[in-house]
Amino acid sequence: MLMDVTKQPYDVYMYENVLKPMGMVNSFYTQPAPEDRQDLCASGYYPDGRQVPNKFHAYPEQAAAGLWMTPTDLCQYIIETQLAYAGKSARVLNQDMTRLRLSPYNDASSALGVFMEDRNGTLYFQHSAGNEGFCGQYYGSLESGDGVAVFLNTNSYAILPEVINNIATVYQWKDFYKPIYRENVRVAKKIQQKYAGVYLVNGDKFTYILKKKDGYYLYAEGTYAQMLYTSDTDFFNIEFPTEKHFVTDASGRITGYERMADGQLLPPAVKVIDPDTLHGSADFFNELGWMLIESKHFAEAIQYLKRGLALHPESLYIAGNLAHAYLFHGDYQQALAIYTAHKGASLSPGFSWEDMIRQDYVYLQQAGLNSKLMKRMFRDLAIAIPEDFLAG
Repeated sequence: MLMDVTKQPYDVYMYENVLKPMGMVNSFYTQPAPEDRQDLCASGYYPDGRQVPNKFHAYPEQAAAGLWMTPTDLCQYIIETQLAYAGKSARVLNQDMTRLRLSPYNDASSALGVFMEDRNGTLYFQHSAGNEGFCGQYYGSLESGDGVAVFLNTNSYAILPEVINNIATVYQWKDFYKPIYRENVRVAKKIQQKYAGVYLVNGDKFTYILKKKDGYYLYAEGTYAQMLYTSDTDFFNIEFPTEKHFVTDASGRITGYERMADGQLLPPAVKVIDPDTLHGSADFFNELGWMLIESKHFAEAIQYLKRGLALHPESLYIAGNLAHAYLFHGDYQQALAIYTAHKGASLSPGFSWEDMIRQDYVYLQQAGLNSKLMKRMFRDLAIAIPEDFLAG
């Protein structure tokens, strides 16, 4: 819409009318990043230390995921927002528009492009963000002039609350700090096993509790957060500042968990008992299935992806993930049949079925899945093995 009205490329308009006036001169929306700036761009990493293939992605959602910037530049935006809110500057938005933008609309915290947070009477505007290999968080107060921007070149958010709380403590932000560590207890493995599984939140988002080498983890929003218990039925995660309590039915079966934040009861998480009762978008089943494959829970991945494909038979991404799940679960012929059925298909302009297999296999190899199976499948499908796969 902006491009239609201004008749300018998005990155040009945004730099000249938004970024540059605020002093964000090291930031740009150009996608992909200009060749003369690429050596300045950080490389993304997964939580296990693996580098994102080709260092970073160029996302087609230019406005939502196309901004390259530095933490210092983002602080210029925080400062300008604070000054405009106080009526002391109007480089991009005037005071009235800034106050409107910072007024919650959808619920108690969701404003226009920001989330408002009340820390014991002190109001902050904030937002977190992340994509593959990167994440970050900023806070800015409405009245005291305090603020911070923290970027990480990993998509693990675990350390962000710790860093921000320490900054708030050192610089004496009034009533900001929220303790994220508390005394925790050991819970028997046989009890924790009952908690494992998929949970629905608001009917269209999921969390997943799974066992790793060093304990049980809650997967949510692309992050694996270790579960820390304060009792046999109560837990919290450092990455997600909510108190959680498991609930059961009359027979003692786990039915979900309640969530509490700042004394407010949030929508509960409901445990999925039968995948065939689920409804959701293709994206929902794709993310869930991919996470289960990545976590090497292949039988569960097959269950959920089959349900997703029954609801969305046109989704080649679900079909591809289902083939991956069959492959690593040991059903090579079933995987081969799905791969073969869609040979030559186009998932999007310039991105073929074979491109999807190559891209996914490079990632799955780096994630530690069976390389021999993937090499065999490359040969049987007559797909050239990508250099990134061989290098791995």
